[in-house]
Amino acid sequence: MQYTVKKPINNNILRVVDPTGCELIVTGRGLGFGVKPGYKIEAETAECSYRMTSPAVQQKLVELLERIPYEHLLLTDELVETIRQRLKYPLNESLLITLADHISFAIQRSEEGIRFSNPLMTSIREFYPEEYHLGVECLATIRQRFHADLSDDECWLYCAAHRQRRAQHHHERGERCHPLCGWLRAGSGMLLQLPF
Repeated sequence: MQYTVKKPINNNILRVVDPTGCELIVTGRGLGFGVKPGYKIEAETAECSYRMTSPAVQQKLVELLERIPYEHLLLTDELVETIRQRLKYPLNESLLITLADHISFAIQRSEEGIRFSNPLMTSIREFYPEEYHLGVECLATIRQRFHADLSDDECWLYCAAHRQRRAQHHHERGERCHPLCGWLRAGSGMLLQLPF
């Protein structure tokens, strides 16, 4: 099977269309080098492919991939797969985007010597121990792979992404969640109320 290149994002990432007309993002080291729109590539040359069901989510992925290093995407993809295997509830397809953005920004902050502090960590550890411990494990992988000096408070987004899904799950079942489920710390430091 061949893909038709719609747009090269960088030397490692392409926006392509499969034979059925569905748009995908495909990745692989050097996959996009010298490639132009309209070129054909063999599907098996792609190391990973991403197809989001929502066009809006697909566009967010494209925008994110234009600004983060390829290695951050690869690590995030690995971590999302670990998270999917360990948690007992479905995850939102935008988790890859959310985590890749956070991981890339956290690594950048670390390189600039900026430490992150989250005043909600005590509550997160108490109400979401499974997600917190998984977040700490993911954080250890990031520290090792990128030699990043990240505080344990950096795992808040892993927890938040899972809290969001868990809160939605409980809401769908008519159960009441702890109010913490409805809050998410934005990158600017502001607290945002999530719509549940």
